[in-house]
Amino acid sequence: MALACGVVGAKAQESADVVPSSSKVFNYGIANRLGVGLGFGTEGIGVDVATCFTKWCALRFGVNFMPNFGQDNQCNIQGIPAQTDLSNEMQVRTSLQRTTFDLRADFYPAPDKVPFFISAGLSFGGRDLISVTGHYDDYDKLKQMSNNPYVDVEDYKLELDENGNVKGGLKANSVRPYLGIGFGRLIPKKRVGCRIELGVQYTGLPKMYYTAKDGKEYEVDDKLGLDHEDKQLIGTLLNVLKFYPCIKFTIRGRIL
Repeated sequence: MALACGVVGAKAQESADVVPSSSKVFNYGIANRLGVGLGFGTEGIGVDVATCFTKWCALRFGVNFMPNFGQDNQCNIQGIPAQTDLSNEMQVRTSLQRTTFDLRADFYPAPDKVPFFISAGLSFGGRDLISVTGHYDDYDKLKQMSNNPYVDVEDYKLELDENGNVKGGLKANSVRPYLGIGFGRLIPKKRVGCRIELGVQYTGLPKMYYTAKDGKEYEVDDKLGLDHEDKQLIGTLLNVLKFYPCIKFTIRGRIL
């Protein structure tokens, strides 16, 4: 009788495992679920791959592409002799374009009740928070007339390199800790889901830099001799930018 009951119990369990997915218990195990995501936000357009360890924890690896948002400005070239037909202007572009990678773990305090999560991890790459680039077409003629031409970008004097290019911007740390919160499952129980996330990256104290004609990078303060008021303003701005806000909306899909 005991043997018969055991066989019946095993058959019943087997039947429970193969019932339609609408009534089947959904379980999260160690790497037994796989999901992908497509999102957008202040880090740009992002894609990621995710897996779970338990219903309380999941891991994701992603890449983010910040489009070439920015603006073009006509800036003055200083150091051009008065009696010449060379243009004293050049076009300089300020851009946010960059690529970053992230590795993050999501923790769900009450996974059976609400899909609220706390996220922690690291972001890599994309050191240039803001980049400034430009090129002067007649630089071969210009360097014969001036030993030290530079471009005036928003009152900052940036040297042209030996090829007539100007390059500068704002740099952050290449590895940045991240902490955030949000709502929505990283791997949805259904095939498709969505979620929203609010967080912050610690970029460290960003540094304003430019590439000089010797090919080396210098901080703005190193050579340009900013006055006290400018240094105070820059210091306040950079302290605010130590914490980069991250807001992202993601469409999630479950593969397994």
